[in-house]
Amino acid sequence: MQAEPRKSLVGEEYEVEVGPVAHGGHCVARTPEGQVLFVRHSLPGERVVARVTEGEEGARFLRADAVRVLEAAKDRIDPPCPYAGPGRCGGCDWQHAKPGAQRRLKGEVVAEQLKRLAGLTPEEAGWDGTVVPAEGDKVPAGEVPAWRTRVQYAVTPDGRAGLRRHRSHEVEPIDHCLIAADGISELGIEKRGHAASGVVGVGSGRQRCGQEGRGAGAEDHGDVEGRQPPLGLVAGVQRGRRAGSGEQRDRGRGVQGERQASGRRGAGGERSAGTLCLRGLQS
Repeated sequence: MQAEPRKSLVGEEYEVEVGPVAHGGHCVARTPEGQVLFVRHSLPGERVVARVTEGEEGARFLRADAVRVLEAAKDRIDPPCPYAGPGRCGGCDWQHAKPGAQRRLKGEVVAEQLKRLAGLTPEEAGWDGTVVPAEGDKVPAGEVPAWRTRVQYAVTPDGRAGLRRHRSHEVEPIDHCLIAADGISELGIEKRGHAASGVVGVGSGRQRCGQEGRGAGAEDHGDVEGRQPPLGLVAGVQRGRRAGSGEQRDRGRGVQGERQASGRRGAGGERSAGTLCLRGLQS
């Protein structure tokens, strides 16, 4: 006999105390019934109203967005990006937190993963628990570093470029991505018209990575819609019907731009032992 489908809880709201940070841009909370909630757009210690975005009765956990903040953490700020927030662009997880708080949160995630997956404390792993900003990433609260060297834009049915919403195929049309590197912003992808429901992928060939200095990033020199890229900054543009297609993956091999590095030697050849460098903490 087939079991009856369980009731969806999508849209239900709970007033919750937000607990520790979790991997993936969430913080952990519990409903009054004890069900685990992974809550985006929240910070540890806050009291928020969380609206369920995925899950059903009896599920191991639910996903939710903090749609109202009743008691804010001291590290909360207004997101610099106008497209960040519940139900909006899914590209950045922590724009509502001060840059220093973002680094602390990511450090807590790394420490938790070390313990859970490897059974190690940070000390046993040779890490002092410190997360330092990469070169150029230390910015005041309310600003974001333009670090992302590869962006894949989705296109709406009416031809507007945008970015996908969190865990969704829906497109959030945008006029500008604050974290996109200058070489990408120069193209003005968001200002152009595009084939309906297509994909436009853009990569910058000038990479920035490393701990204390910049790593020796590869310089890609691709052609962008029939013209030479400015100073080798733009690696290429890919188009296709849908994200993840084999055609796009093949083309994407020549459009690699983004690299993250931790523990690599900086420009002076010295390794900074016991520290972790995380590039682009907004995402």
